[in-house]
Amino acid sequence: MLGRQLALSSGFRETSEVYEYDIALSFAGENRDLVRHVANQLTALDVPVFYDENFEANFLGHAWTKIFKQVFGENSRYVVCFLDKHYESKIWPIFEGENFLERVADGNVIPIYLDKTKIAGIAHDTIGIKFSF
Repeated sequence: MLGRQLALSSGFRETSEVYEYDIALSFAGENRDLVRHVANQLTALDVPVFYDENFEANFLGHAWTKIFKQVFGENSRYVVCFLDKHYESKIWPIFEGENFLERVADGNVIPIYLDKTKIAGIAHDTIGIKFSF
């Protein structure tokens, strides 16, 4: 009981939902090196993270469309999306976005802005992380 109260007073949300991943990473291929680094850092901190390269062998014979729909729609607590001009125009990031955009309003999508590109479905005033190389 005391642990639960401490967690809530520290800003943690009370939830009984169980997710396969705490964080799912959505990005365009041009940013793979950056995202791989982030995925490795999260993994080192024991954060259950979905980074596609780490799961390719698990999904042999399956369609990425089905996997991504589950991962970005319901199997992850948060989606961290790396947004830039490449993200806006690539097929896979657009597909991933279609599966998580309804979660933006709930605060379950954390944008990392790599440039000033506006992404459909993510309001320009959505608080995120501004990052530049």
